Amino acid sequence: MPECDVITTDPTRHHLAILRKPYLDLIVMGLKRLEFRLTRVCQPPFGRAAPGETVYLKQSSGPYRARAVIEATLFVQLGPHWPLDRLREQFQPQIQASDDFWEQKTGARYASLIWLTDVEAIGRDEVPADILGLSKAQSAWRVVPVSSLAHLA
Repeated sequence: MPECDVITTDPTRHHLAILRKPYLDLIVMGLKRLEFRLTRVCQPPFGRAAPGETVYLKQSSGPYRARAVIEATLFVQLGPHWPLDRLREQFQPQIQASDDFWEQKTGARYASLIWLTDVEAIGRDEVPADILGLSKAQSAWRVVPVSSLAHLA
């Protein structure tokens, strides 16, 4: 069981995911459906993303490129029962990460696997103001509380 809180599904909740260009390109082209995050500490999206929620995809140091819907999630607290090597063996074809990526993440304790569907290219004018305000944040994944988006309905 994770050492951090897991929140309930809310299809009105939105997310901002900041991705490096090669991975974002693959998602936008429909060649990659699985967004994967490894962290040393429990932080979003671990336990904070759920099917039916919307993710806005922004290129690192670049523009907003797409919007997608979360189809499924898997959150794994890594350890002896589920080592990183097992995760790599099972999901690498979908993750499409480099060997360098895996080497840099050997100390990770939390894995977030998020399958995306209904990916569509968008422009900045299609991104809610509350999401735009998050783009300068330090975290590469941000969750927008439902109450922040209430005025958009």
